[in-house]
Order: sequence, then C-alpha cells, then structure tokens
Amino acid sequence: MQVDLLADIGGTNARIAFRAAGAPWPRVYTRESANFPSLEALLADVIAEAPAKPTRAAIALAGPVQGDVVQLTNLPWRVERGALAQELGVAALALANDLEAVAWALPHLTGADLVGWRERPHQDGARVVVASGTGLGVGALIPSGRGWTAAPSEGGHALAVMPRETPEPLRKLWRLKPSWEDLISGGGLLRIYKALGGTAATPAAVSAHAAAGDPLAIEAVGFFSEVLGACAGDMAMIFAAKGGCYIGGGVVPALGPLFDVARFIAGFSDKGAYGPYVDAIAINLIAHPYPALAGLSAVLDAGG
Repeated sequence: MQVDLLADIGGTNARIAFRAAGAPWPRVYTRESANFPSLEALLADVIAEAPAKPTRAAIALAGPVQGDVVQLTNLPWRVERGALAQELGVAALALANDLEAVAWALPHLTGADLVGWRERPHQDGARVVVASGTGLGVGALIPSGRGWTAAPSEGGHALAVMPRETPEPLRKLWRLKPSWEDLISGGGLLRIYKALGGTAATPAAVSAHAAAGDPLAIEAVGFFSEVLGACAGDMAMIFAAKGGCYIGGGVVPALGPLFDVARFIAGFSDKGAYGPYVDAIAINLIAHPYPALAGLSAVLDAGG
C-alpha cells in the first residue's frame, strides 16, 4: 500500500500526517521542533506511532531549499535529501520551502478555509502568500503554460520599509536596519511592544496585555498589523499578484479579534501612485489549519 508522509517543519512546531492514496484527510501529529536534535529524530518519533510505514515523503521546511540541502532558518538543523530518504526508507522524497508548499495549496482552499478581508472581483494572475509565525515567510503561485508554478522566496528577510506615520518611539527600530521578519514575526511583535516602553517576556504576553486593555500593547498590535499590511502590499506588487493576497502563519490567528484588519489594509494600500493597483487585489486570511500539508498532498496527488 502506498502511504505518503507529509511534514510541515516550522521553527516552533512540526506537523506530520500519513496519507494512504485516496483516503480521507488523516490525523495530524504535532511536535515541538526544538525538543529534537534533528529532523531525523523528530520524524522517527512520529513514525513510531504511525499506523503504517511511509513509501513516499514530501517535507516542507522553514528555510531556503538549495538543491538537495536545506539549512533551516530558525533551527540548527541541516537536512540532506539523500541521507534523509535512506533514513526514512522511502522510494521518493520531495523537499520544499514551507511557503512554497502553502502556495501549492492556494487553488484548493475554499469556503471555510478562507476568511475574506477584502473582496474584489476575480482576476487571473499570480497569487502571493505572506505568513507570520516564528519567522516571516513569503511564497507565490505563478500561472504558467502547464497550470501553476510555485515560487519560493526569502522576501521576509528583505529590509523593512518604515511606514510614513511611524511614532517616534518606534523609529529607533529602523536604526538597526530591520528585515520584515524582525518586525512582523512573533518576536517582532515583542520588539515593537518593548520599543513602545512595554515589558513582556513573550509574544503571547503582549497579546494578553492587549486583551486586558493595555494601551501600549494595543498600539503594538495595531502597528504590527499595519507593517504586516505594508509588507504584504509590497509582495503583492513584486509578484504582480492580481489573483489575490493570502495571509498565513500562526501569529494573526493567535491574535484573533485583536488584530487590526483596518490598519492592515491601510498599510497594504499605502503605495503612492500604485495605490489603485494594490487596491484592486483581494485579501484573504488562511483559516485552514494545515495549508502546507494540503499543498504537499496536492503536489503528490498530481504526481509531483
């Protein structure tokens, strides 16, 4: 029996599923990535619980895929395709950047998988996804003569652009020449809050302070929302994403109603003469709990 191992390996959490051909969507196993010394150790721990051994595998990794080698960005793990395939005992192993995998899922997300932040008439064209989590990921789905091509990106590590109305206490963040990831990841939310004068140890604590009515935390979340919008608008222009912009990752869902969608859209559309260009782009929040796994499954189903 053919059994596919699907794994989404993030800097904080790993999500793994085993899917038999034609079977319903399976159970998803979760692990904290930092609890394991290597990807091989993490996968071995999960495979020990699995109902069947995998015959093929597709793994999404939070880092740039360069040939057959991946160095994860927020974990001290180096992954080599050949050694990993031998360790797993699989006949075929595909490695992908995590946002490349999410991009492959976009045509398959419908209904409850998406929350519409800004509806626009459907347009043909590229689709871009920006995901804020432990880091910041960017990917795109580009139309091609054969259907679609997923484009991985390291856009999250590009230098961040300072919004025009940035409050003075936050301007000092730009003296450090921050990347987008430095500001609009989980750690970025904490940096923004501390720059405003707040004290907290974790991003979750900032969220709790905001929920309790702390004005500094509320402003930190609002500014985070605006900067995420500014980044997403830039990425939508870079990829000419007339087919839509999608927001993924764990930070925005964790913030829930605290996230300021209005400020996000203001940051997204503040593009000067190109404001009308980005204003025509639909924006959706990805509500599917495992979009990278859905993307990997779609690729394997298509024979990728």
